[in-house]
Amino acid sequence: VLKDNIDSPTASLYYGGANGGGNEERATVGVGHQGERYKFSVSGDYFKRSFLDGSERSEFFDENYKPYGGTDYRSPIAPLTNITAVVGTLPGLGSKTASVAPGGTGQVPGGFSTTPALASLLAEADVIPASLRRSALGNGEFHFTDDPKMFGELLYTDQYDVQRAQAPTITGSVLATNPYNPFGVPVAVTRQLVEAGGTYTNVSSKLYRGVLGLSGKLFSWDWETYVLDSSEKTSSTYINQINTTAVTKALASTDPAVTPNLFSSAPIPASVVSSLLNPQNSEIGRAHV
Repeated sequence: VLKDNIDSPTASLYYGGANGGGNEERATVGVGHQGERYKFSVSGDYFKRSFLDGSERSEFFDENYKPYGGTDYRSPIAPLTNITAVVGTLPGLGSKTASVAPGGTGQVPGGFSTTPALASLLAEADVIPASLRRSALGNGEFHFTDDPKMFGELLYTDQYDVQRAQAPTITGSVLATNPYNPFGVPVAVTRQLVEAGGTYTNVSSKLYRGVLGLSGKLFSWDWETYVLDSSEKTSSTYINQINTTAVTKALASTDPAVTPNLFSSAPIPASVVSSLLNPQNSEIGRAHV
């Protein structure tokens, strides 16, 4: 889109992608003309790309590389809760740590495993983020005589990117009085809040730029003077971010309708999930030259 000399109308289309996502679409057009004392061109570009999810690639879906002689990079931030006794061991298990067993309903000892729950965090993140970009450029020159010349340029760019990461994480302490705590002692817990879906960071930006100037020669010197105006606005929106204050209060609550049941493999109700998340919030930045 940055071409400043287009002799004849041009257009191109492109479509491609990878297995499982990351599809790309692109279209560009351009027109221009040149006379004895002037030339101008106008061009535009459109680009769109979809997500490529980590679950579509085995090296991201399962980060346990031990079978290949490597390292197990899986994380204890998993969809099933990992539990640690604050003091001593967990009653009924005789272990300092445990995790909720698949299908577990909170019974001791059958509902728990002394093996930690592990997950590949990259499985739910983007290998390639989604993106949408539109841009246009117009520029021209006019020669009054052989020297000097006037030149100008107008540029517009509008871009929107979406980055998806793994589900938000609940981490904190659960008191012995928690209605779902089957151990009867304070414990520390960590769990991925998969019911919320992934976390998203959406970034949009718009740029306007204009230049108007004169240039020429003075004896053996080249000279140029111009005025420039450039303005950019960027907005970042955060979705499904955990509210740590709300999590702390919920874990300390004795109300079964308020506190999440982290000791069962059953899904957490949507009303409880929403109470643990921050409202969608945005940050706006501006720059002007």
